[in-house]
Amino acid sequence: FSRKEVHSQIITIRMERGDDLVEIEHDDDAPEYSEKAYWDSRYEEDEVYDWYGEYDRSKEMKELIQSFGHRNSRVLVVGCGNSTLSELMHFDGYNDIVSIDFSDRVIDQMQQRAQDNGWDMKYQVMDVRDLKFEDSSFDYVIDKGTIDAIMCGKLNTDNAAKCCKEISRVLQQGGVFMCISYGDPPTRLDIFDYPEKYNWKTDIRTIHEEGGPGMHYVYIMTKFSKDK
Repeated sequence: FSRKEVHSQIITIRMERGDDLVEIEHDDDAPEYSEKAYWDSRYEEDEVYDWYGEYDRSKEMKELIQSFGHRNSRVLVVGCGNSTLSELMHFDGYNDIVSIDFSDRVIDQMQQRAQDNGWDMKYQVMDVRDLKFEDSSFDYVIDKGTIDAIMCGKLNTDNAAKCCKEISRVLQQGGVFMCISYGDPPTRLDIFDYPEKYNWKTDIRTIHEEGGPGMHYVYIMTKFSKDK
């Protein structure tokens, strides 16, 4: 597929929910996954939930995440929602993690969850399209489903580009942005694979879907050690 061909096609996003798998065509009929109001409403019901598998239950995911980030890395988890990813990484020795989401409701919940359990965790209300951190603040940025949600909404490619620009800005030279996604390479390389724009190189791995026959694509963007 060329970049032009990818833009001309309808992209189907596969979102998993428990044992169900919902396919959503990228069109104006299904923008809710990219909208704050949808998530605020949803977080009234959910306690914790992990899209695309749990860190401790998916050996492939855990090993892949560990292989690109040292325990002393400063880690940013974007679109954290009520996932257990940050806390499980914290228990695994990653002690400098900042988790962000644009839903103040879920951030309040996760802050309270950490406080109730005596965990030293950092949760902040923030939109990945407009990060409030200084340049080169993080060694490692992880996204598990946020770009996929953005791609379900209006102005999806513009919003995904804003995310990439901001993530590249806050990454240290040599830092890694890992995106775990259902989107296959023809739909995601058109977002990530711009070394001249984001100053990174893009690699692709796959991991098996937890408890199922499918797979997730893992896009690994490594920021160049110096400007290209």
